[in-house]
Amino acid sequence: MPLLTEGEAIQQVIARDPLFHVEERVIRGEQLPVFVNAPDSLRGLLMLSADRYADSELMLYRDERITYGAFAERVWRFAHQLELDYQVGPGDRVAVAMPNNPEYLIAVLAIASLGAVVVYLNAWWTTPELEYGFEDSGAQLAIVDDDRAQRIVPFSTALAITLIKKEAVSPPESASPSREIPPSQNIQPDDDYAIMYTSGSTGHPKGVVLTHRSTLTALWSWLMIGPLLEATGQQPLTALDSAGAPLPLTNLVTVPFFHISGINACFLLNLCVGGKVIILPKWNADEAVALIDREQVTRFWGVPTMSAELSAAADKAGSTLSTLGTIDAGGAKRPPSQVKDIADQFSQAQPATGFGMTETNGLGIRMAGDEYIAQPGAAGRLTPPVQAMQIVDEDGSPVTPGNVGELQLKSAANMRCYLNQPEATAATLSKVG
Repeated sequence: MPLLTEGEAIQQVIARDPLFHVEERVIRGEQLPVFVNAPDSLRGLLMLSADRYADSELMLYRDERITYGAFAERVWRFAHQLELDYQVGPGDRVAVAMPNNPEYLIAVLAIASLGAVVVYLNAWWTTPELEYGFEDSGAQLAIVDDDRAQRIVPFSTALAITLIKKEAVSPPESASPSREIPPSQNIQPDDDYAIMYTSGSTGHPKGVVLTHRSTLTALWSWLMIGPLLEATGQQPLTALDSAGAPLPLTNLVTVPFFHISGINACFLLNLCVGGKVIILPKWNADEAVALIDREQVTRFWGVPTMSAELSAAADKAGSTLSTLGTIDAGGAKRPPSQVKDIADQFSQAQPATGFGMTETNGLGIRMAGDEYIAQPGAAGRLTPPVQAMQIVDEDGSPVTPGNVGELQLKSAANMRCYLNQPEATAATLSKVG
């Protein structure tokens, strides 16, 4: 039987699996392809995952293990606490500022489940930088740890900011069953879900406004990668145990949750498939190797320097990281020589690379496995099926092969706007119109 082209494989997967059914919808005045059977909100995604995987382990943080069911109950309890004690409702902006921990994720899903807007603030920002984030976003409620609280207190009174300490984020048990059910606010797919700040390389960071649909579009596009690989006869990304049985997706999370890859690719994607996250509070290559072997981690994502340090630590420990199926990289271009080194050292793991932006929910281009090994200097291919891409010159005209240009991405995963910056929004979105 002849192998399918990518286009044929896309149509086959969409036709066979209603999960990936695509239709054209009008979004902010523009007709775009969307996944019509994806959940309508992040609350819907959590409800679906908690129902399907209630007793499965969702995360490990230090010595704390949390199942899907227990996590969802803690999210619902904190959502009701925000609603009843702090009057948080649809459209309200609530900031989260702290390093990675379970309370961070509970807070994010609780805020989103109320139809409120998560304001992701960089946990490493200084007091002036945090002050800018609060002034720009207008958030007057924030979930923080002690260190971030100390940085915010100097301006909290002037900006009327109320701080909720991490320890108050929904304790594991409650005497009120009514607080262990999902909130009931009406949430539409194109409602705002988050404000996430860019790196600010050209001035103040820009607040990127993301919707529930835009985020779920990115998740569903990544979810479709596996079926597409199988349809085109390529090696699946599934990792195998010693007996040859598939291992469940298990991510070692080393990327901050205030980064688009940290929250989307390293956490929310797991909710789609019943995956597990191992939260490493601070990067340590030796500890990463031990966790990968002990917890049967199947996917590692980090900047290329972290891949190099992981390889060295595994070599020192005499580990082959046998459960890893993918060693992914982003945030910087991986040196071509590193691609071959990974393939040689970890024969069972596919080296992978990807590019996306906060403005695209991290969705963009990607390359993995044999194709990447054969072309280690390549940036990747467009992740289907709902994105469009073009490469243009300074005048906006498409460039011919072999020439340098600007990559433009268009899909329902793209941001709604830059917060408080209509001119920058128009300048950016008009390029991909």
